[in-house]
Amino acid sequence: VLRYQFNSADWQEKVKSKLEKDHSVDITELEDNSLYQIIASGRDSLGNLTESGVKIFATPLDSRPPQIIDIVIESSMLGSEGKGAQIAVGWKTDEPTIGKVDYGAGTEGAFTDSVSEGETPKLEHSVVISGLDPSQTHHLKIIVKDKAGNQTESASQIFITNEGKQSVLDLILKTLKEIFGFIKITK
Repeated sequence: VLRYQFNSADWQEKVKSKLEKDHSVDITELEDNSLYQIIASGRDSLGNLTESGVKIFATPLDSRPPQIIDIVIESSMLGSEGKGAQIAVGWKTDEPTIGKVDYGAGTEGAFTDSVSEGETPKLEHSVVISGLDPSQTHHLKIIVKDKAGNQTESASQIFITNEGKQSVLDLILKTLKEIFGFIKITK
């Protein structure tokens, strides 16, 4: 049994019931840059108990930036009239973070607007961006920050908002014309 404690909180336990000579126990979700008290104890096959004295353990300062994974962008129309578009952006991080999405019109350039998801650190994230013009190309980037202040930005992501009355081919041709303006595209 490994018992550990942080800042006079209740003692937590990690139990390993296998009889062996060499022991190791993984403890996760510890506060970074903090001191913990640890007591290790064990019983042999006859039931004899042995216990260590209290040991002090310091966790390192978190200096690693979080990783952004599994980015998903879904576009939809607002209302039955098709007068506006919105996107839902979802992503995951490898540690709890708070995040925001910066976005702008076109395939590159300034990120003119931003949407935050809140102030509660979490592993799975989502935001909805409304009021976008239908059938337009936009770009966005995701910015996340962990509780230690380490920040990560995703690469720029390009998306096209839905248009209820245009075909997929029309959207693709329009986007190609925006990206490669010097190319003449005819149907």
